[in-house]
Amino acid sequence: MFVYILSVILTLIAVVFLFVPPLPIFKKIYTKKNIILYCCTGFSFLLFLLECAGVLDAGGYRFITFYVFVIGAFASVYSTVHQKASKLLLDLLKIFIVVIIAEVFVFNINSLHLYGKKYNVGELNIRSATTTNFDGLQNISQGYTALEFNNLSERIGTIKVDASSTKRTNFEIFFDVTDDTHMGNYRLNNAKIQIIEKNEATKQGIFNFFGDVHDLKIHFDANEGEKIYVNKITINEPIVMNFSLLRFAIVFLFFGLIYLLKNLEVFKRPYIENSKTINLIAYGMTVVLCIFALFLTNCGRSGDLKGDFSSLGGNQMTKELVDAFMKGQTHLVYDNVNPKLESIANPYDWSLRDSENVGAYPWDHLLYNGKYYSYYGIAPVLLMFLPYKAITGYYFPSCWAVWLFGVGGIWFLTAFFLTFIKKFFKNLKGENVILSLLLLQVTSGIWFCFKDGNFYEIAQSSGFLCTVGGAYFLLKSNIIGEGKIKNIYCALSSVFLALGVLCRPTLAVYCIAALFFIFFGFYVKHNKKFDIKYILATLLPFVVIGSVQMIYNYARFNSVFDFGIQYSLTINDFTRTEFHTQLATIGFANYLFNLPGWSETFPFFQRPQVLTFNPQGYYFVATSAITGLCFKALPVLSYKSGFNAYKACESVHKKFYALLIAVTCIACPFAIILSIWESGYGARYCVDFAWQFILGAYVIAFTLYEKSSGKRILDKLLRLSTFLGLYFSFGEVYMWVANSAVSNYQIKLLNLGRLFEFWR
Repeated sequence: MFVYILSVILTLIAVVFLFVPPLPIFKKIYTKKNIILYCCTGFSFLLFLLECAGVLDAGGYRFITFYVFVIGAFASVYSTVHQKASKLLLDLLKIFIVVIIAEVFVFNINSLHLYGKKYNVGELNIRSATTTNFDGLQNISQGYTALEFNNLSERIGTIKVDASSTKRTNFEIFFDVTDDTHMGNYRLNNAKIQIIEKNEATKQGIFNFFGDVHDLKIHFDANEGEKIYVNKITINEPIVMNFSLLRFAIVFLFFGLIYLLKNLEVFKRPYIENSKTINLIAYGMTVVLCIFALFLTNCGRSGDLKGDFSSLGGNQMTKELVDAFMKGQTHLVYDNVNPKLESIANPYDWSLRDSENVGAYPWDHLLYNGKYYSYYGIAPVLLMFLPYKAITGYYFPSCWAVWLFGVGGIWFLTAFFLTFIKKFFKNLKGENVILSLLLLQVTSGIWFCFKDGNFYEIAQSSGFLCTVGGAYFLLKSNIIGEGKIKNIYCALSSVFLALGVLCRPTLAVYCIAALFFIFFGFYVKHNKKFDIKYILATLLPFVVIGSVQMIYNYARFNSVFDFGIQYSLTINDFTRTEFHTQLATIGFANYLFNLPGWSETFPFFQRPQVLTFNPQGYYFVATSAITGLCFKALPVLSYKSGFNAYKACESVHKKFYALLIAVTCIACPFAIILSIWESGYGARYCVDFAWQFILGAYVIAFTLYEKSSGKRILDKLLRLSTFLGLYFSFGEVYMWVANSAVSNYQIKLLNLGRLFEFWR
């Protein structure tokens, strides 16, 4: 305890000289602060040497004197060079010192737990314990297993259980106790620890019992076929301080980047003055996001890379549609349809399929006229999966398809946003460009697609790529904004948007929105003059690619407009479902306004429950909810000021622009949200509309920002909004992935969470 108090005093001295302005009464002391800091640093180094020699005992805070020496050394450097070094360097040094102090004295607060009271270190004899379903050092069978130690009469502050599982990467151990305040019977489940594989620190927990512990029961539940080995149980072993370089780096980089965004000159000036630098930073950030997407993809795959790309199996899109097309047919290659499906009164009724014991049938496939079909888009099949099969003889791996489509969309989104800023808001501060782009990226919803990589995610990620790609080339075409219209980009935009429908039919709404842009180009840019090249570039891709979809529809269901979803063998009978207003509005409440709850476990909030408002009927809930965009992306609240932005806009084409924003950023997202009622709520559906909805809000917010005199307040609001968006989006993805990732990645994610649950 003495060493700890000395360390705190020395650290406080360093903090005072670094951060507290000199008061007149202490002016003379401040003039000698360098000497004082040098002395304190030397003294802390002496303490460190004594601790190494075994003369001083710091308990759990072993070698705390070394870190205090480091703090003192950096404080001394700061005090010595502060008049010569740049303010930027000095401020980063301050952040560095503060993060070290937080790492030592905050994140390692548990090392102080045993100070101040008498605790006897000892090992509990497992073989003398009264046991249930336990023999030797392991459980006998699955289920409840317990070890009971009676008449201990020991003050217990920590317990370390050296245990491991043969099947799980993490499991919980519970503790029941009787202590001086509760001796008649056990306090049940009074405490617990969660042991994570390859993390020794998680085997030990701190405890806050009252007085002596008299009886201690340690118990856990084993799964079927699982063996949990308990090798050793130790009480009152000090919590050893662990300076985590990873945690230190995360915290320092977080606050350091915030500081740099706020203070670097390149971020203070308008985008147009530093466009190359801002673009470089933006694409660097995009590379980091793509690497994060790669991490998420690996969280869901367990094979090796060679095995992935030499697969002989696949799903509905990567294999079944490929096999069908290679045979020159539109129906899927199955030996025959389950005869029981056709014999029941209504094969599309899930309850009848169950009650009639139909047996095996392909889930989420279409059944029509005695054949199975696929509802999902054929663009990924025609452009990726079919050629790959024809060339290699193998099936393209679904997980890598999702990653490629996803990162392609992420890259296009960055390119689109920078083009958007260059065209319409080139005087926006560099900081705001980077923050707005980051918020747009992290709230896009594509992050919910990477881990699972099934045909659902293929459809959504490929649709995301095509929609963002179409939007990017639309801007590049100069249909809106300054510059001569470039027909090649018009054609590319139409190709991407049309392919989006062949990926995901829901995205047809954006093709309709594109027609408004095409009309604007004809009416304004071409001054209503007929230009055959423009017409062909903008409309021919829709006609050609749309015709492919129509022919495909007709070949399957004898109608060019029938995609066949009503024939799905899925959650409900879509042939008889009816539209109800209340069911349709459930999506709006959840995607826009749902709020999370707070939690004491990482990431310290709970995903909200799906709000169904007692629908008095059936509504399918596929996943837990995510935070509504009104809270995760605060700029969307600027929609309420849309009329003010319209009045403030000085463009001669503001009526057209207002219409284009209303159609693309409001009407299309709302149409998609309205349409999901039939399939029910799913978190990943927001990839179809989130970035578009936020973009419209940006137009309003940036327009008002340029006219505002309170830019500093707005800058702070954008920083706060980006932090909230990053926090909620990362936290939701963490919860989405952590409990279902493959074992080695699950361990990494759980250990990341435990870094910040420092009180456990």
